[in-house]
Amino acid sequence: MFRKLIVSSLSIIVGLFFSFAQTTYYVDATNGNDLNHGTSKSAAWKTLTHVGSQSFSPGDNVLLKRGETFVNPLYFPSSGEYGAPIKIGVYGKGNEKAVLNIKSDTVTYGVAFLFKAHLILENLEITGNCRFGVGVRGGSHNIIRDCHIHHIAPGPWHGIVMGEQPEHLKILRNEISHCGLEGIYGSSRYVEIAYNHIHNINLEKSVGDCLQLNLTATEFHVHHNVFDRSMSAGGKGCVVCSDTSSVLNGVFEYNTVICAPNDNFGFSAPGRGCVVRYNTFKGSPSSQFAVKGPHLIHHNIFDTFDCAFDFGFQVSDYKVYNNIFKNIGRYVVYIPKTPHGDRYVDYEFKNNISDCNQFRDSSNGKAIRSHNIYTNGTTDEPGSMVTDPLFVSDTDYHLKKGSPAIHAGIKLGLSKDFDGKFIGENPSIGIYQNAVNK
Repeated sequence: MFRKLIVSSLSIIVGLFFSFAQTTYYVDATNGNDLNHGTSKSAAWKTLTHVGSQSFSPGDNVLLKRGETFVNPLYFPSSGEYGAPIKIGVYGKGNEKAVLNIKSDTVTYGVAFLFKAHLILENLEITGNCRFGVGVRGGSHNIIRDCHIHHIAPGPWHGIVMGEQPEHLKILRNEISHCGLEGIYGSSRYVEIAYNHIHNINLEKSVGDCLQLNLTATEFHVHHNVFDRSMSAGGKGCVVCSDTSSVLNGVFEYNTVICAPNDNFGFSAPGRGCVVRYNTFKGSPSSQFAVKGPHLIHHNIFDTFDCAFDFGFQVSDYKVYNNIFKNIGRYVVYIPKTPHGDRYVDYEFKNNISDCNQFRDSSNGKAIRSHNIYTNGTTDEPGSMVTDPLFVSDTDYHLKKGSPAIHAGIKLGLSKDFDGKFIGENPSIGIYQNAVNK
């Protein structure tokens, strides 16, 4: 019996070894040759066209030499599997990336994952005449990380495009810039977009956003990114989640959003179930709205906008809790009229600190405002006051000891503040729960 167990265990181990055995292939644009076997640095392949004509197994690596420039696109031909992804990366000394500089102006994608799964793309620089730097259509569990995607072909094109609703896609730690339209565009279920820096987009001066999720982009998680349109053409927005109510149940947190002058908005999400929390929004006096639409908005900083919120979508039950509003020009909340009268919009506005106390409410809806601090004007809201909140400084919104905001809020079911500190039974007003020794 014991011998049978040993034999069975060895068989499992051997089976696992062979199922996940990997081969590493090397690609060198200068010294490679597509007639080589490709499995050593001294016998590397030469072109990405050749790579795209091969078949790879789960667990394989395809490595491009650092500092080399490849002029053809890579349409990757194979899929990995759970626990054994295929990695497309780099080899060689130093920190340089391998460069894809696409020369042909008829190429759709610089790198394409078309209905593939369990692929990792990392450490590439992608530029040139392709319409889209990276294209992911369908498939699942792919990762794009640590890439620099920039100066994509002149025209209305994007850095990364998602089509046919790929699932569980991760876009991590990339820099995306100098695109004609969007930095990232498309639809994906369960997408994670994190630690990216997206800037200098919408160079065509038309309709480009840093990020646009559309159609059925459900259950997204967008966090710890910098979306910077300060050097981009105005008149659009930083992050937009569709123009329909089909974008559902997303979380947008720990991001920095920098709007260009005359931008329409920083973040827009008409779909239900979207949460915006722990972000910093920066604009200019001519930036129109910081946020349009999401349903739960808490512990954010909104600095320098004409209006903070546009609740113009035909939905209701907005909740605005524990935010900071600074340098707001006209209205904290703006609910526009339609040709048929006011929209029906209900919202709650509680535990916020604002230097503006003007609201353009809907006559058809119900506004519940309480336990806020305004730094000027007057208020008759229950639990609210007009006073100095005693911030540490003009740019540091921590509370000094003796601040009237400390434990003066109302309990709203939120668990942690902007610093991740536990809120407990006695919430404060603003984004921080406790006073600091500064």
